[in-house]
Order: sequence, then structure tokens, then C-alpha cells
Amino acid sequence: MAGEDIWSPNSQVPRTEVRVLWLAGWTQDIWFVIFGLQAVGMVYQLLPSGYDPDGDKQRCVHATSFLWALGAMCTLGWLAALAQGTPGGTWLGLACILAALFITLRSLLHLYRLRRQFGRTSSRLLYLAYFLPTSMLAAWLTLAAATTAVAALIVSVDPADLDLASLAFLAGVMLLGAAVTLRQRDTVFGLTLVWGLVGTYEGTSDESAMLQWASLAAVALMVVLCALSVLRRKGSQSPSIDIEAQEPLRAHELR
Repeated sequence: MAGEDIWSPNSQVPRTEVRVLWLAGWTQDIWFVIFGLQAVGMVYQLLPSGYDPDGDKQRCVHATSFLWALGAMCTLGWLAALAQGTPGGTWLGLACILAALFITLRSLLHLYRLRRQFGRTSSRLLYLAYFLPTSMLAAWLTLAAATTAVAALIVSVDPADLDLASLAFLAGVMLLGAAVTLRQRDTVFGLTLVWGLVGTYEGTSDESAMLQWASLAAVALMVVLCALSVLRRKGSQSPSIDIEAQEPLRAHELR
């Protein structure tokens, strides 16, 4: 590609010669689940019901609505850039997907802070409409960013080095997944990564046996971490309620 215009239609990203850290096509169906849950959240946001004095709904809406819209714009930019099929488009797509990931992680961290400050929401609808899609989206964008980074490197790195680069990106995905799954006890994040990692195992070229084995090991590790997350969450639950950690209104009601 040296000397070629990276934005030229004649300078195509080689899609068939090298396929490392690739997601199988069937894994992309998770987008419909995520967008469907986000649609529930956006519709529920417009409804007057649920805006109670405890403020749970207001806080969830504040933590997600604007950042969801901003992240969606970056995700659309990622898709549009990749559709060009040029090296320049791939690098632009990488910038867009990294921006979408950063925005989504910020929204997720905001929800985590709310959970620590006010406790877990008792409303299943709030969890379904805000916590669940944000966690799933953050995990999925993590894998999407890793695979896009590999696609960008295909045109600028020797093919022999792509396996090592892919392993490095996979390790980064696992580090983030382990931190979120265990520290935040977010099993949904971990299970979404399991889904995607199974897809990377199936979608990765047979010539990259080392990467396939690494993907399988990552799947096994994430399953163990998800199980530990569930056990830690159950172990931390207590029949007594720490009313001092709740809002004054809730503390008054409990007393």
C-alpha cells in the first residue's frame, strides 16, 4: 500500500488474504437485542410514569440519554467509514468506534456510581431499559474496537505480525472484561464478551491456530469470571438493609 492514496477506491483493504481476530457473522445479531432494549429505554423516558420522588428513573435517564445519542452517532460513523472499504476508511472507522466505546463506558461508569450511591434499583424495568443495554453495548463495542484495530493494521503491518497484534488486542479485551465483571460484578458484560469471543473463535482463520486457541481460553476464563461474579454478588447480599447508604427519603420510609 506504500505510495497509494489510502482514501482511493483502488486502494482496498485486503479482506480475504488475512482473517485474524474476526467476528463470525451470526454474532452481529446482538445489535438487534441492544438496540431493542435501548428503544425500550427511550420510549420509557418519554412516558410520565416512573418519575417518582425517589429519583431512580431521572438518574438513569440522565446517565444514558445524551451519551446514548452521542455514541450512536459515532457507531453510525464507524459503519459508514468501514463501508468505504479503503485503508483510510478503516482508520477513520477505528477512531469512530473508539469514541463510541469511550462514550458508552462513561455512561456505564455513571450507572455504576448510581448503584453504589443509592443501591441496586428495585425496578426491573429500569434495569432492563438502561443498565442492561448499556452494559451489553460497552462489552460489544470493546470487541468491535479490537477487531477494527486489527483490520486497520492489515494494510500497514506485516501479516506475520498480525497474530501477535491480535493477541495483544485480545489480552486488552480480557483485562477490561475481567475488571468490569469482577470489580463491578457485572455478569452481563462478561456474558456478552463470551458471546463475542465464541464468535471470534469461529470467525478467525484456520491458519491462525494460536489465536483460535487463545480465543477458546478467553471464553473459558470469562465463563469462570462470570460464575465468580454471581457468587460474589450473592455472598454480598444481606437480609439487613444499610439505610444510611440510601437516600434520606428511603431511610425515612424504612425507619
